Amino acid sequence: KPAKIFFEKNLKTLLYPYSFGVFVIWVGCLLNHKYYTGDWGNISKSLIQYILMGIYGSGSYSLKLPDGTEILPIGALWFICALFICKFIFNCILSNIEHERDRTFIVAAITISGYILGKNFSQPTGIWMPFSIESGMTGLLFMYFGFLARQKNFFELFSAALPKTPIYGRESKKTRISCGR
Repeated sequence: KPAKIFFEKNLKTLLYPYSFGVFVIWVGCLLNHKYYTGDWGNISKSLIQYILMGIYGSGSYSLKLPDGTEILPIGALWFICALFICKFIFNCILSNIEHERDRTFIVAAITISGYILGKNFSQPTGIWMPFSIESGMTGLLFMYFGFLARQKNFFELFSAALPKTPIYGRESKKTRISCGR
């Protein structure tokens, strides 16, 4: 897809819900702080911290910036950032590289780079890239395998190889269970 269409679609389906989720977490934390301490605390400092939390999208690690600012983990929402990055890289590869062999090599190189970056740099130093880029790079391999499976009709071939029994949904119309259909 052209980059403009990709961004328009994924803004609506991924980044807007992600931003809303970060906002809800911020409001929930403010209300929690108010309940337990009786005051609202420093709302502007808190907002900046949650904006940074949203930008970095760390799932479970507390991060520290070079100036000492702590960035809290975002929880399960990190996955939305990683998925956006993964889809973006995947879209770039499909849009610009025609040959499957070249795509496979590039996907493998990006996946390995993401793993090495996360394991050998980010984890030991505590310096993470924003928007869960390392996780998005590593997840690219799984997205590519799914793409290849769909292109090669793997799931249809797999379901055709299964025995013809009602449990697999091949003989009975009552059973809606189907492998890959």
